[in-house]
Amino acid sequence: MNTTDQQHFLAGKRIIIAGGGIGGLTFCIALQHFLDNATKKIEPPPTITVYERDTSVDAVGREGYSLSIRGDAISGGMQTLQKLGILDEMITESNPGTHFTLFNTDFSPLMQIRSPPVEGLSQSSFRIARSKLPDDTQEQCDLLIVADGSNSLIRKALRPEHVLNFAGAVIIAACTRTLDKSRESKAAGTIPDNEIDEILTEAKERTKVYGEPMPTLFKETLRSSVAVFNAKDMTPFRNHGSVIFIDDAQHAMSPFAGNGANMAIMHGYQLADQLVHAKDLTTAIKSYDDLSIPRSTSAINMSRRSIAIGHSQGFWKYMWVTVLKLMGWYFGLNYQHDQQSN
Repeated sequence: MNTTDQQHFLAGKRIIIAGGGIGGLTFCIALQHFLDNATKKIEPPPTITVYERDTSVDAVGREGYSLSIRGDAISGGMQTLQKLGILDEMITESNPGTHFTLFNTDFSPLMQIRSPPVEGLSQSSFRIARSKLPDDTQEQCDLLIVADGSNSLIRKALRPEHVLNFAGAVIIAACTRTLDKSRESKAAGTIPDNEIDEILTEAKERTKVYGEPMPTLFKETLRSSVAVFNAKDMTPFRNHGSVIFIDDAQHAMSPFAGNGANMAIMHGYQLADQLVHAKDLTTAIKSYDDLSIPRSTSAINMSRRSIAIGHSQGFWKYMWVTVLKLMGWYFGLNYQHDQQSN
């Protein structure tokens, strides 16, 4: 048989996506996009099933959480959404991004970085709010896309040697009541009251040099939302076989990376692209890893540098503050300068 007449390796296959987060859903949308626009149709087309553990977008602990989607060269999230034809729809559901501001202890801006205009995009960034089944049945598939996050249960079972590593920072997080009106709180968590008091006391001590709005935020903190967790990340690993790990399941990033959502979008898109256009599964996986691993490794390394700089003390702290002030002045990134010049 002529090789041009051979079936595509995805033809008639069943694909299961474990995880309905940004990475998993982007892959699903992108795969359908590439299948619909393929020069040579894949017949019969693969079937796609998405499984997600959370039953509600308002899962406890995720209320009010937002993700930054950007259009800069490193991130590329907005360009990817544009290629998929869903950017305008996403923008209508988002809050337009304007700039990133680094504050001093009195909350005066040290530096304000505005995202440069991106050709073809109406804005340069925005923010959005974020296979054993419950009935004990089991599903079979030809290809499993693992997108179940940094604490991936599938990774723990199949690739137990790849574990999360402490990134060097402990995060104290909490939600506050809206400052303009009262709001009913949702009780959640298992931290006893005395530990909550200790956590809040430590947080106040560590942030005592900061002025408003920090005291007000502490005053309005919802005690039920207080959490303490280690910032963790994981060195990305290469895929092989018919189980493909993507997003945080393959390259977990700490919150200090600030680029996880964009990575998830780009990697979901690129995996779908390679699966449809590669000659075989092995080639598709290798090409995807060659694209995703260097990018995610760079983002993880950058986040570790951010942790080191942000938690510096003594001489190094004052040195970095001085450097940032000089950069803000030299590159015109100073907030007050912008205000006066406008």
